[in-house]
Amino acid sequence: MVKLMHKSTLAAGLWLFATLLLLCGTLVQAANISVTTDRDPVSLNESFTITFESDGRVDDDPDFSVLEQDFRILSQQQSTNMSIMNGRVSNSHTWQLTVMPQRAGRLTIPAVSFGSDASPPVTIRVESGASGSNPQSASDQGVFLEVEVDETRPYVQAQAIYTVRLFLAINVANASLTEPAVPSGAAVIQKIGDDTRYQTTRNGRRYDVIERSYALFPQTSGMLNVEPVAFQAQPASRNGFFFNPFDAGGRTIYIQSDRITLEVQPIPAGFKGANWLPAADVKLSESWSEDPAQFTVGQPITRTLTLSAAGQTASQLPELPRWDQSALRQYPDQPSLNDQVTAKGVTGQRIEKIAIIPNQPGKYTLPAIEVPWWNLQTEKQEVARLPEHEIEVLPIASNSAAASAAGSDTAIATDPSLSEPAMPPASSSPNPAPNIWQWLTLALFILWLATLLLWYKSARGRAPRSTPAASESLRQVTRELHAACRANDAARARLLLVQWGRCLWPEDPPAGTTAIAARCDAELAAAIRELDVALYAREGRRWDGARLHHELSDQTRPGQPRSARASGLEPLHRI
Repeated sequence: MVKLMHKSTLAAGLWLFATLLLLCGTLVQAANISVTTDRDPVSLNESFTITFESDGRVDDDPDFSVLEQDFRILSQQQSTNMSIMNGRVSNSHTWQLTVMPQRAGRLTIPAVSFGSDASPPVTIRVESGASGSNPQSASDQGVFLEVEVDETRPYVQAQAIYTVRLFLAINVANASLTEPAVPSGAAVIQKIGDDTRYQTTRNGRRYDVIERSYALFPQTSGMLNVEPVAFQAQPASRNGFFFNPFDAGGRTIYIQSDRITLEVQPIPAGFKGANWLPAADVKLSESWSEDPAQFTVGQPITRTLTLSAAGQTASQLPELPRWDQSALRQYPDQPSLNDQVTAKGVTGQRIEKIAIIPNQPGKYTLPAIEVPWWNLQTEKQEVARLPEHEIEVLPIASNSAAASAAGSDTAIATDPSLSEPAMPPASSSPNPAPNIWQWLTLALFILWLATLLLWYKSARGRAPRSTPAASESLRQVTRELHAACRANDAARARLLLVQWGRCLWPEDPPAGTTAIAARCDAELAAAIRELDVALYAREGRRWDGARLHHELSDQTRPGQPRSARASGLEPLHRI
């Protein structure tokens, strides 16, 4: 009996042990992960798919970051499948990653951790294949990029044209082309013109070409790297004469252009102007509201000055010189800034309108207006100039008529030969009409003076008031400007300083740091000039923002220079 019980216990133990072994085998199968690729070898600038598949539950979500050392992950998808066969339920999990190799050679897809589980490492061969900027090696791929710049050694703040050409010999879908990029604050980049499309032949193969251009304005001297642009797309299948943009076959093309390095030159020693203005051509012209210009006491006449520069933005153009003449009151209007953008670049235009009201008759001289600029073609300083004008201000016409009439009456009263004949009462007043016109002219003149006075007071009443939104914007720019000063970031401080000036004087925004310095007290102006010298110095001086930070903080009113409060400048002010 004891032996029978012993045999029964032994059999139960063996059965339990076999069940545990079966369960362990099942658990081991749940962590079985396989790795496959859709093809091997692959091209360097061509995507391929890596598939991770588990026939059971894994311990945790996968960590694919280990792949980023040699591969760029473009997209990933996950799916779960469940099947029932002969009453047995099985689950499988699949992860599909579209990746792009970052170098050629024999690369290893490393083991990917799924919690405590892991996939096996797999090797794949990556061939150099097509280069994004080499048309010969790109012939099998049917797409490549070209980039060029018209000036590799531009002057600081001068225009350089950056051109991108995309060559396509195949149809593509889901295409994207990135923009050129530079370090923050190093340059201003603006797209110019529309894309140009044409066809060409390279190495015996016909390509459709898409050409895109940008105007690039370096803000600091020294070496400037323009990062590569990248093109990404999927080949579209063709059926007869038509292609299907929705059938991309799962393959992604990714190519990059070359990096371009510019050697930005500082302001040349030969330039002696107050405002640095590099351009291909500069024109300065004027026009008057009357042609020819007639000057009369009390009669306003408008002078329009137009400054245009090929290869410069309007915001970079300086304010035109002002002149002071007590007998000629000036009332400048808000300047108009316009950029004309063509495939050849940017042409900035600044238009200033000034109302001139003479208050004394006589002959006066309007001084010449000169704008120094640097000719990028001749590498010399030139001057755009308007010559001086000799003008004559006439007295008010009604006063002249009244004086003439009074003289005539005096002559009649003193000449006996003219006063002897007795005339009838109806004809004793020979000049009633001139008297009526004199009074009418005087009334119109008084009405005109009253209108001018009301207009002037209205203009003074429209002095810029700080709305809550404008004040908040000024405070935000001021905070960012102080932060740039503390970080000694000269390029960012200069950009923020220009924004600060435009927020502070919204009715008459300064065009640049030189114009801002002219409106500030001596200490703040000196700190601003130190910033400009540090940015454009030939020896590449390091800028210390402590002084500008201190002078900006030492204000009579938050965010406003001491001199701005004292000067009481108005949007329509007399010069």
